[in-house]
Amino acid sequence: MDSDSMTIVHLIAQLRFGAGRYVVDTAIEQARGLKHDVIVCISADADEFWRTDPKLVSELDYHGIGVRTVGDFFHRQADQIHQCGTRLKDFRKKSRGSFVIHAHTAMAAAAGHWAQPDALIITCHGWGANRPADVDLEDSLAYQLCDSAVTYSYHWADRLKQNLAVHCPQVVLMGLDMDRYPRIADMNLPESAPVRIVTACELTPRKGVDLLLDAMPIVWKQMPGVELHIMGNGDAAERLRIQATRIDAKTGRICFHGTVLNPYERLAAFDLFVLASRSDNLPVILLEAMLAKLPIVATAVGGIPELISAAGCGTVVEPESAEALAEGILAAVGAGRPAMVSGGAKGEQFVRDRLDVRKTAIALDAVYREALQRREKPYQDEQLSYITK
Repeated sequence: MDSDSMTIVHLIAQLRFGAGRYVVDTAIEQARGLKHDVIVCISADADEFWRTDPKLVSELDYHGIGVRTVGDFFHRQADQIHQCGTRLKDFRKKSRGSFVIHAHTAMAAAAGHWAQPDALIITCHGWGANRPADVDLEDSLAYQLCDSAVTYSYHWADRLKQNLAVHCPQVVLMGLDMDRYPRIADMNLPESAPVRIVTACELTPRKGVDLLLDAMPIVWKQMPGVELHIMGNGDAAERLRIQATRIDAKTGRICFHGTVLNPYERLAAFDLFVLASRSDNLPVILLEAMLAKLPIVATAVGGIPELISAAGCGTVVEPESAEALAEGILAAVGAGRPAMVSGGAKGEQFVRDRLDVRKTAIALDAVYREALQRREKPYQDEQLSYITK
């Protein structure tokens, strides 16, 4: 076996939103920069809000990285997961060098284990609040099958230890391909221009857009001209539109933009990015907003406080509180446009300096090689035999 070469299989339920962006950028850099053979395997689409983004598939295809559907490992059905593992074995037979499966969900790790890789790695992208205890138990058992567990914030590393009994999870910072984010010229808007707030996320209860909507009447009492723009779609979209109409039926200060395929190209037209998540890890859209030079107001959940504190580009507020969101918005806007521009510039520089996908790929490579070295021997397909004294 070639000790330097690897075949890396990324196993993710759907290529969508932040986790999908992270996997695509990482896979491309592993193939382009580190010269590994890379395959991305996905689960069958679950429903209209859990579907792989064709644009992400096209990006992988452009770089010669195949995307394969290997069955259903999304719905936690044991027989389906086993079938996925059996299909993954076919990639092992054709692999070059060490065969590494990098899972991005617990059930992906279970399927990957059945494929008998030389090393099995899992990345935790976080999970929603109030999960059933039996899901924690299932995930904990799946994580124990892995050689290494990584995540990209210290908050979630602690959660893995506490909730899933994961031993020594490693923090590998998320990286993006900076070539996709050309620098944006400063807008230099006058102080008198209306302040435009933007949020961009999946419209589900976990993202807390309902709380942000409830915060706006508090903001308007002091700053009636502030606008709120919402990018995204999801199963809560209709309820949020109804809520917005009830809050602001006549003035049009709340605007829904629907699905925006490349939000980065549009973010620079706004003044302040707000994220009201109830649960999160380190959202890619937050990094994109920072790259677009927007100051940030976000809830103190997941890895968000670590990011904002390190970058010095905004404010974190108490989660589950419309009042706290309103206070954060009023403080950011009240500081004036020069202060917001300065905060946004700090955020952009931090992401460009620290969160480049090249650094992430190198760090993951070290995780893979350490896991391979810890294995006494690769899985074998021969019949098991009893060992006697």
